[in-house]
Order: sequence, then structure tokens, then C-alpha cells
Amino acid sequence: MNNIINIGILGGDKRQIELANSLYEDGQNVFTTGFDKALDKVKVLNLNIDQMLKNSEYIVLPIPSTRDGLYFFTPFSEFKTPINDVFIRKIKNKTVFCYGADSLIKLCPNFSNCNFYDYSAKENFLQYNAKITADCAIELAKDKFGNSFCNKKVLVCGYGRIGKYLVELLVRENTELFVSVRNKNHFAKLEKMKVQPILTYKLKEYTDFDIIFNTVPSLIFDFDTLEKTSKHALLIDLASKPGGVDKLSAEQLNINLIHALGLPGKMAPIKAAEAIKNTIYNFIEEKE
Repeated sequence: MNNIINIGILGGDKRQIELANSLYEDGQNVFTTGFDKALDKVKVLNLNIDQMLKNSEYIVLPIPSTRDGLYFFTPFSEFKTPINDVFIRKIKNKTVFCYGADSLIKLCPNFSNCNFYDYSAKENFLQYNAKITADCAIELAKDKFGNSFCNKKVLVCGYGRIGKYLVELLVRENTELFVSVRNKNHFAKLEKMKVQPILTYKLKEYTDFDIIFNTVPSLIFDFDTLEKTSKHALLIDLASKPGGVDKLSAEQLNINLIHALGLPGKMAPIKAAEAIKNTIYNFIEEKE
């Protein structure tokens, strides 16, 4: 970045804190709000929402933008910023970076008049974020199950971005690896990698997995499927809400379930912040 930018960051988790610090270290004019409970971690002055918006040409919203559909996601703040038309009027002439603009527009239709730059529509960002998520998921499983997957029976549900990176990592681990897919289009490629493909709708026919990674964002682990799952299995659900696992059934059956949302922000905030920063810089450089 050759030019200094005025950029504001509205709340978020650890990745937004690292983003603010990284932008500041680059010499940018950074203004934050929503970090009053993390003042020792943020290197720039934490302002109120109006001050932040007044000083900023670019605005970075949290990931996710909201948890409850009413307020922006600000876990490090005692104060809440409502998602409403008042806020929209204040950002009308600014560029707003977010993840999932469509969701915001559904909550408040007037957001459609804003100048959004949506990470969720950028393949480079999605690929990098998927890689971070897969790395974190493997680390999480090793923390819970031991440092080696050698000779373990492992299942990856779904073969999208995250699923592909998980498979890439797991084929190096000397596991008995299965991957569930919706149709047979991926069978040949997976078999060539010495991975055993199965059809997702036939999951009930397969049992005794030691570790299961789910990336499918629809309910595939209902009571009947979970009942066939080995009771010693570790099930890590990486799918976005509501996830792919019936939590109540998992609890009733004593399945060791981890619903691992937002792993990049929790386990790799520096890498996640770098991905956001690079996306922002690329946009501004293209604009110039």
C-alpha cells in the first residue's frame, strides 16, 4: 500500500484485534470501536461508534457481522451497536468490508444502498480461510485425541473447500480415511488418492469411526445416524449454523461433539487477520 488510508474497525473477535494492530504497524490511520474490554490488546485508541465512523473512509465489520440479528458482534465490548437505519445513514458514503452482505440486507433492506465489499464473494479469501480452518480442525482433533492419527479410522463429510484441505492434510497422516460426498462425481479422484469415498445418504451403513469432521451445513447426523456412530468417536462439526449434527441426539447418545465455529478467529487470529488485510489492500489497489 502506497497511500495512507483512514480505516475503522467495528468490533469482532481476536482476528479483528490483530487486523487493527497489523494495519497500524503498516502506518495506516486506524480507528476502532467495540474493544473496551480489550484495551491492553489493541494498539490503537478505542473510540465510540460516532467518532470511529467520522474519522474513517473504510469500515470493517466483524465476522460474523452479528450473532443475534439485532446488534453487531462485539464480544470485547460492554456496549452494543444496533443494526438499523441510523447506522446505515452514517456509512452511506463509505466503503464497508463485511462477510455476508446478503444476510445484512435481509435484516435491514436499506443496507442494499451501501457500498459493500463482501469477502464471501471472493474466492481467494474463501480458499485461504478454508485452509486455515482445516489446519485448526486438525490441531483441535490432535489436542483432543492425541498427536497422531496413525491407524485411526477417520471420516470427512463433504468435499467442498474445507473438506478438500482436510483430505489433503489427512492423507499424510497414515489414516484409514473415508470421505462422504453427495454423488459419485468425486469417487475416481478420491480413490486415486487412496481415500475411500462413500455416499452421504448411506452414512448409516458405516460405523466405528474414531474421528469425524463434518463440513456439510445441513442436518446429516440425525439420531439414527448418530446411533450407528461409535461411542468413542470424536465428532468435530465445522459447518455453519445450525451445523450438520443434531446436538440433543448427540448429547443423549454421549457422542463427543465439538461444534467448532469460527476456528480461524479463535485459533489462528494472526493468519486470519492477514487474509482480511490482504483482501482489503487488493481492493484499494485495484480501485486506485
